[in-house]
Amino acid sequence: VYKIRNTLYELEEMCRSKSFMRISKSTIVNLNAVRKISPDEGRKLRLLLANGETVIVSRGFVGDLKKSIGMKGDA
Repeated sequence: VYKIRNTLYELEEMCRSKSFMRISKSTIVNLNAVRKISPDEGRKLRLLLANGETVIVSRGFVGDLKKSIGMKGDA
């Protein structure tokens, strides 16, 4: 967890070319830190990160995540 003064939109733009991706209105995740992807209720996904933390991918971001990692299935 990092505290910053930039908005999430600004941070998202700064990290766009790297392995970071927005997964909800309030979360950007480093895709290299994802260890496991599991389905969650309501067509969301649950990510297990390398540090043991879990985060939820909101429905609106599931399709983008699947596309960016080459995951098949309905978005």
